[in-house]
Amino acid sequence: MKRVVVLSGVYPNMRCGVAPHTHCAAQAVADTGSWDVHVLTSADDAIDGNLAKNYRVHPVIGRWNLRALPGIVREIERLRPDVLHVQTPTAAYAGRMNFTMPLLPLAGKRLWNTVRLVVTQHDLAIGHRLMQLKHGMLLKRAAALTVSNDRDYQAVCRLSPELLKRTYVAHLASHFNPPELSESEIAEVRRGLGVPEGAMLLLYFGFIVPGRRLETLVSAAGLLREQGRAFRLVLMGGPGAGADRYMEQCRALAVKLGLDKHVVWAGHVEPAVVEKTVAAADMLISPIARGADLRNSSLFPAIRAGLPILTTENPKYSIDRELRAWDICRFFDPGSPPGLADAIVRLHEDAEAKRRMRENTAALAKRLTWQEHARILDFAYRGEPPEAYEPASAAGKGTS
Repeated sequence: MKRVVVLSGVYPNMRCGVAPHTHCAAQAVADTGSWDVHVLTSADDAIDGNLAKNYRVHPVIGRWNLRALPGIVREIERLRPDVLHVQTPTAAYAGRMNFTMPLLPLAGKRLWNTVRLVVTQHDLAIGHRLMQLKHGMLLKRAAALTVSNDRDYQAVCRLSPELLKRTYVAHLASHFNPPELSESEIAEVRRGLGVPEGAMLLLYFGFIVPGRRLETLVSAAGLLREQGRAFRLVLMGGPGAGADRYMEQCRALAVKLGLDKHVVWAGHVEPAVVEKTVAAADMLISPIARGADLRNSSLFPAIRAGLPILTTENPKYSIDRELRAWDICRFFDPGSPPGLADAIVRLHEDAEAKRRMRENTAALAKRLTWQEHARILDFAYRGEPPEAYEPASAAGKGTS
């Protein structure tokens, strides 16, 4: 059996969106029985190696910098892979001045006679042009590139028609599994969160960082309170790296707007709590400054639960045509609290739109599975040609 080594700076329970992705993708590939899968990752106390079933985790990389590159290459050589699958960027090497992954092809040049290099690039579309050029150093050497969403695919189209020929679209899936709750179970969850009878349960899920524009969401909640709307806003997630001050500013804003009884700051919670809360909520709200796409793991619990989504678009970084085609979202300006407050009310009062969006998210969830993700990775690992990609036909809908 051939061996694939997944090189990733993060792994659960490190706090980075790529961490659960690394585990879920590795597990799905291992479950096919076609590959001997190993994950080479950081030596971090947060790592839970017991998650791995049918594959092995090697948490041995102490640092991710230029001085560490020779040691990283030696660890790769020790595992003797047929395929090296690099996950980038991650929180371990995401900085503009971190060239660990871009210079890996040069540092590991003796590998490439026998090792096929596959790269998963997570945020090509939203990166600065200089960041795209930096990543290009790695992508130029890659035998295959995988992206998870339409915006990153569009970025590849602009960056390099030659690279597009070896680009595979491997959609992500949810690492949460929200249950189907009975009416009494939904009522119990909502009571536990202090949701008044007949009130809206609004949900935010994800890291609390400036790029998520929580100040817009909190300000919109203040406007809903002024209008006399009955609601409870639950924010699940804690501050990202370096964002503690930003979170405190958002909490202070909520106090200033008199939202003490309307907002629940749940922090980082167990997966079972996330799953039940999503299953009982009325809508997910995700005010992403750079716009949403199917790379944003914060959307996936809602998609898996069939929950209507309010989120954002940003043409500067392209529009995710699949989100549009699937009709699972309504969009608002991330800088406009009145616009968001209005969008919340309009969606809440539009029973037909909510029904349609729930049907569409449920249908999309059936398409976005880790088994399908592993199938595309298998193509990339073996060097089989990428499947044709058309965002509208992928959704089976129009793009208007």
